[in-house]
Amino acid sequence: AASGFDWLGLATLRSKVLYLDFELQRSFAQQRFKWVREKMNVDESLVEENLTYWNLRGNREPIQILIAHLQLSGLADAFDLIILDPYYKISAGFDENAADQVAEVMSLVEDFAQATGAAFMFSHHFSKGNKAEVDSIDRASGSGVFARDPDAIITMTKHEEDDCLTLEATLRNCPPLDPKVLEFSKESFPCFEVRDDLDPNELKAIGNRRKDQDDFDIIDLLPPTGEMIRQDWEDNATARGMKDKTFQRRLKALLKEGKVAFRTLPGKGAPKAFRKTEII
Repeated sequence: AASGFDWLGLATLRSKVLYLDFELQRSFAQQRFKWVREKMNVDESLVEENLTYWNLRGNREPIQILIAHLQLSGLADAFDLIILDPYYKISAGFDENAADQVAEVMSLVEDFAQATGAAFMFSHHFSKGNKAEVDSIDRASGSGVFARDPDAIITMTKHEEDDCLTLEATLRNCPPLDPKVLEFSKESFPCFEVRDDLDPNELKAIGNRRKDQDDFDIIDLLPPTGEMIRQDWEDNATARGMKDKTFQRRLKALLKEGKVAFRTLPGKGAPKAFRKTEII
């Protein structure tokens, strides 16, 4: 929002942003900002111009005092978007399971938003347990007010594919947004990347992993003797229901353990032929 760059394929409006961070230590937050800015190739001047960061880790003031400070300081009207991260830190003293107390916090935020014209955003955690069978709007921990009060709810729920999450949105004033799968891995870090090749409906169900991934080892698909082209090997695994990323992860593990070896063949694309290594 501060840079006006697209976010996960969605357009944003370049805005003045105030980020109130109650969770990270300042040094870690600064490093994270740097990583994200470099990954997204965002001009540092845009961030300096439009993003104001307040590190409030260790802050003991209730949300009423923080809002009053913004109003009295004259800063309240300077921002288009104010981020409170996370909810449980700003609501100390309020019971998140009590509808009347959650509604009181929401009313404080809403009154401030109405007075300033700023949009407010906060992060919140899920309740305990697996969420594959729970409607996305009901996954938040605590009172049902969390599902009814916000104008927009975005949830990220574990996907069946490792290092992936399904993003779903419940929107009061905007057209429906199709769910999508996001990857957050060593390769994508520190950002999320959209995975259009994955089905967002395949949420991770604890204790019910797909048998096709657990019942065979990819090394068993190699011939007892001789070699197999990498693409053929992966196609065989895919035909049995294994996902590409799972195959790649398991292949990497086999190479590290020395259970398979390969040689590069001549020809277009330099294909690799794999074989089992002899175990003495």
